[in-house]
Amino acid sequence: MEFDLSSCGTARCLHLEKRREKVNHSREKLYQDALRELVAFYECNRSAFQEFEAKVGFNPWFVQHFGTYMVYRNHKLSLKESKPVKSKRKNKLLGRVRLAMSLVIESLTILLRYRSVGKFTSKYALFSNAFYEKSGQNKGLELLGFERVYNRPWPSFGGFRPSMLGPVRSKSMDNILLNYLFRFTFVKDFKSFRVSFNKLRNQVEPMVAGNEAYSKIFRIFCSEKHIIVARFLQFKAVTLMLEKSGLLGVLLSDENSSQQKIIQYAAGNCGIKTFGFQHGNIHKLHPNYMFGEYKSSPLLPTITFTWGDYFSKLLIDRGGYRSDQVMAVGRAVANKEVSPIASGSPDKKVILYASQPQRDSKMRRKLMNDVLQCAKELISTHRLIVRPHPSVVDDEFFVESAHQVGFSDFVVERNVELHSHLEQCDKLIVAFSTVGTEFIPYCKPMLVLDYLNLDLMSWVKEGVGISVKNYRNLLSALLSEDKVDRQAHLSYANRFYRTGASALEDIKKAIYAA
Repeated sequence: MEFDLSSCGTARCLHLEKRREKVNHSREKLYQDALRELVAFYECNRSAFQEFEAKVGFNPWFVQHFGTYMVYRNHKLSLKESKPVKSKRKNKLLGRVRLAMSLVIESLTILLRYRSVGKFTSKYALFSNAFYEKSGQNKGLELLGFERVYNRPWPSFGGFRPSMLGPVRSKSMDNILLNYLFRFTFVKDFKSFRVSFNKLRNQVEPMVAGNEAYSKIFRIFCSEKHIIVARFLQFKAVTLMLEKSGLLGVLLSDENSSQQKIIQYAAGNCGIKTFGFQHGNIHKLHPNYMFGEYKSSPLLPTITFTWGDYFSKLLIDRGGYRSDQVMAVGRAVANKEVSPIASGSPDKKVILYASQPQRDSKMRRKLMNDVLQCAKELISTHRLIVRPHPSVVDDEFFVESAHQVGFSDFVVERNVELHSHLEQCDKLIVAFSTVGTEFIPYCKPMLVLDYLNLDLMSWVKEGVGISVKNYRNLLSALLSEDKVDRQAHLSYANRFYRTGASALEDIKKAIYAA
């Protein structure tokens, strides 16, 4: 069953895409302006922040860089789009009571779970970001074999749950913090911190008076004092621990986030090298990586390991990183065993469709129906496996398409590791899912459903994807024996998403040699 493309409202879709493109361009400029205004604010007051750093040991501006930017950016966006600001007065007392109760429960929980912090068994330690550990993104780093320190966001400010702590660990940031607090020197330390922070405020306030943008930025920064206080306590606790640790290096995931950045400062003050690891896409407006417009870059890791040459070049050209501070090694992943995928005739070729939600529900349905129609036509030689997006938790959408097309001889498979699907399929069908990026290093045909001729991910332009404009194109591409441009695939992977077991060895060699 083939649908008329016009029934999907193609002209309307193109109009909406152009409109979205215009809106996205306008927002990108606003985001860029927000980042530049933050830089200009800091440069006007750089001496005050550097004086604070010399006295206390870390620069609070760069510890809170991401948080300050996001609040200020959203403030500018609400003004531009005339979005109403929600009142914070509603149930203010109740909110404070809940926050206080949460903090008490959190404090009692970590106190009851306290274990003394033992000695390190190696010369290098991984401060593992709790968020990325739970999502599985730290697994590659754990394969390096270094001892881990579990570093969760602290305090949780009302969102605490005991499950956030994970299993009892002797080397967690909670225990390191308690070790410091039990010494009771924190009272004197905090008084000194408060004097320095008040001096910073008194120095900056007259400088920003009369400048609406700078005044707003500074108010946002000062409103985050409670977070800066928490980071100060962590800084003192980690410094105390590192001074006696015997460590030569500290590994950090999400290294420029507030909770990890403070570890960098503590390690730097102890003469210990730090190593950062790319944990997600880096772009030219990423507030945790783009420091190139500052006259002097903040403290950065000794080496930041990236997924590919593109990201390394971006950090050097726009991020304020020196060339010796960046190394493209690829993503640290394990050599995974290939798990069996949906059973079927071994003589049939496997088509994998990476399905995903889309803004245009009609187009999403059109693509699904066309894929099923092709699978129906090729049933004697091919079998179809549909891999849903993780947010799609039921099969209703696929059942409806199967009913419309009159074909149900396919498998919806969620619980097989992506590597096994990509390794065993013969061709991948995709619109713009990131599964496509992860598939490129496999050097197999990738059919890009580009019915609106947008090439959103530039896969076709880069020579790593085959453009499919309609059902007939798709059927023809599935039947053809297209030769893959292996050089284009490997070149793309080297720039954006290099993979392989060698990444772990390359990382270890670089760490030991630093």
